[in-house]
Amino acid sequence: ANPNVEATTTNAVAPDTPPIAQQQGITGVVNVIIQLDVNNKIVGTPTVQSSPSQMLNAAAIKAAEESTFRTEIRNCEPVAATYIFAVEFNNN
Repeated sequence: ANPNVEATTTNAVAPDTPPIAQQQGITGVVNVIIQLDVNNKIVGTPTVQSSPSQMLNAAAIKAAEESTFRTEIRNCEPVAATYIFAVEFNNN
């Protein structure tokens, strides 16, 4: 067993791009701040750290809330911490 494991996303949910953003060709990465407890659950409300457009923010937060994560393990113990989840929007 490894006593130290980096935090990771175990299932990233793809965002639903808002139709108006799609029509206007708005793309980019929204960085969402999430806080995980020791049981890998999001606690509190995710917030946007950076975004190419406010039109994408609600969809990015929803994608973060629906995704699943594994928190960092340090010295064989899970650690509650804050992480950045990058949500990518493209016109594909």
